[in-house]
Amino acid sequence: MYLTVAIENLRGVRHLEVDDLRRVNLFAGRNNCGKTTILEGIFLLTGPTNPQLFMKINGFRNVGFAGEDSWRLFFRDLDTRREIRVAGELKDPLEKRLLAVEVCTHASAPFAPTWQPPLAQPSPDDATEAPLPESEAVSAPNGLSLKFAFSKGKRGETIRFASRITSRQQGFEINMPKDYTEERRGVFVNATTLLGEIGRRFHNAQVKKRVAPFVTVLRQVEPALADLSLGADGQVYCDVGLPHLAPLNVMGDGIVRLLSFLLSIADTENGVVLIDDIDNGFHADAQKILWRAVFEISREFNVQVIATTQSRGCVQSLRACSADSAAEVDESRLFLVERTENGCHSVRGGAWS
Repeated sequence: MYLTVAIENLRGVRHLEVDDLRRVNLFAGRNNCGKTTILEGIFLLTGPTNPQLFMKINGFRNVGFAGEDSWRLFFRDLDTRREIRVAGELKDPLEKRLLAVEVCTHASAPFAPTWQPPLAQPSPDDATEAPLPESEAVSAPNGLSLKFAFSKGKRGETIRFASRITSRQQGFEINMPKDYTEERRGVFVNATTLLGEIGRRFHNAQVKKRVAPFVTVLRQVEPALADLSLGADGQVYCDVGLPHLAPLNVMGDGIVRLLSFLLSIADTENGVVLIDDIDNGFHADAQKILWRAVFEISREFNVQVIATTQSRGCVQSLRACSADSAAEVDESRLFLVERTENGCHSVRGGAWS
């Protein structure tokens, strides 16, 4: 479970820090203030030796690969001279992570990754950032070089790995460390990925005889729902008392999203689930049902949930659910994200009051 996260030079983010993350976290703010980038940064840090995740986060935004310009899209102001850095502290077990990313070119030297110091907060008095000298400009990028370092425990040894993705005439060349296995799991859910894994995740729940709790939650939205089942075509079907089962998709976007979110949590035991625009497609009453289920299922499967919204109604729904239980107040945090005048990002968060 993440406790803190710091991001520098990723997408439109110059610098931001997030402290005191809990089991259920909601980032709220206006459009284009960096909420989705926070989720992307955490997603990358959860699979820090897999450079293909960069292609995935572009895919989440429906952005395909378009040559050398695609590598620049990850860097602030498209300026590849500044490293992307994402750092985080986790617990259970205690761990510190740092991922540093730079472009590589045809003339790139061999890697020599080193542990970086914690990301420093830019001075509030420094309203403008000094430009890099033109002499530091790099050649046309043809990939990304990843340097990952981590330490476990309070005085654990720092261990370093490097990986790389480069474009070739026929696809991509991927270099990943063979002696590193990621123990933590991370899932990114948004409108693009919503239906991609729902059949597989429902199958896993069905095999483990854990479908009944999902039916109970969905019945609060659609009282006629009697049961759910998986068809041979991989689709989820629902029994609403008609002569034939109906594909879940015909029940409406809210029902599909609700089941997809809950299945993602149940299928990512001991991991982190990142949900972009969690309230999209939900009536206010359904949002309360969603949040109650998120608390219950994330607790059962020991999953950290980090979500975003631009809706005050979503914030109020989470606040109302948290107010019902002292445990849920302690388990949840709200973070307000906004751009500051010096180009950094302000993230204000804390317990419910």
